[in-house]
Amino acid sequence: MKKILMSLAAVLTLGHTAIAQYTPVNFDYEKTSFNENLPLPAEKNLMIKGQVSEVISQVRFTIFKNNNHNSPLNVSTWRRSFSNNSQAFDLPINYKLRGGSEYDFQLDYLRRVTDAEKLNLQKALFETLDGYVSSNVEIGRRKVAVSKPAGMLLSDMNDIVMQGLSNYDNLVGYEFKGFSDIIKDKIYQLQATKLRAAKFSIIKSKEGLDNNKESKTAYAQQLIGDLKNMVHSELNQLLNTDLVVIADTKMVQDYPTEKTMNSLPVNIGYGAVYFDGTLSKPNYGTGPYVGLSFPLGNKTFSKFLGNASLSAGIFLQDFKDLNEVKYTGPFIKKPIYAALGYKFFRFIRFNAGVTVVEKRNITIGNLNTITTNDIKILPFIGLSAEINIWAGLKN
Repeated sequence: MKKILMSLAAVLTLGHTAIAQYTPVNFDYEKTSFNENLPLPAEKNLMIKGQVSEVISQVRFTIFKNNNHNSPLNVSTWRRSFSNNSQAFDLPINYKLRGGSEYDFQLDYLRRVTDAEKLNLQKALFETLDGYVSSNVEIGRRKVAVSKPAGMLLSDMNDIVMQGLSNYDNLVGYEFKGFSDIIKDKIYQLQATKLRAAKFSIIKSKEGLDNNKESKTAYAQQLIGDLKNMVHSELNQLLNTDLVVIADTKMVQDYPTEKTMNSLPVNIGYGAVYFDGTLSKPNYGTGPYVGLSFPLGNKTFSKFLGNASLSAGIFLQDFKDLNEVKYTGPFIKKPIYAALGYKFFRFIRFNAGVTVVEKRNITIGNLNTITTNDIKILPFIGLSAEINIWAGLKN
């Protein structure tokens, strides 16, 4: 028992090690290529290795497909730790590339933002956002008019920030996900504000203003100022982080991946075919079968579809039911089957489908009488062991 447990632990450890493995890929900065222009490994986790200047604090690796740079497939980031002064980086990529394909890759090298640069960035964003708010909010005689719905205003302000920060990132992993609902509620408050003369006579006397119109304007401007200050405050949560900015970019276009080896799964199993009867007394036949499986997907990218398959094959012997009636098959004189299967454990597949059989009717002269009514489609289930062959077949 002790030896069995030790063996099982060793198998699990090896399995865990295999899962955690990364295939090293060297990026040549000067040549802008991987592994001396060799195709990239497919269907594996990668470890991108490269040289980097000491002033670079972050490297961002982005994968694109079909020149669609608006929707990256994966973005991975290496950040220099406080004690790391080396001129090399190791960036794990937990995204597996498909074999026989081409991808675009972008490597962004980012350095720390200086205090002066951060102040200039803050000033530019604040001025742009303030100008946008002012251009969409108008003070009327009786109310504050907002030209767009609150949700649209918020979306536009988010776009302004995202565009302004497109070349920036931060070393703490803080991500700007848009302004909060507090800002949206403040816009709703502006839209609902009524500017009544009686209300502002008090403000006029306190502030020393000449008339109610001036007091209305002052009050509305105060509300708009409050909105701008709230926008500044939320944006400062990002700007006060340790910002980095793109110092250099390398783009690798239409880079190929290696062609993967395909295999053809052969199933050898044992199944049962149901003829008729009841649950307490079923009439069925059993026998060995052999066939081929055609996976519904690639297991590397979809575990469920990779384990599921369509299968087809033949039974290696005829069937006999409880009444000793013989069933063979049409065309090749052996029962044939088609099934949906699912593989569990490492090589055991469960199949469920239908079997096409031909019933043999024996006449007085021991001659077979075949009619179309003798061909039946019957349900079957089975278990099989799966063996992969034709490993040299390529995409």
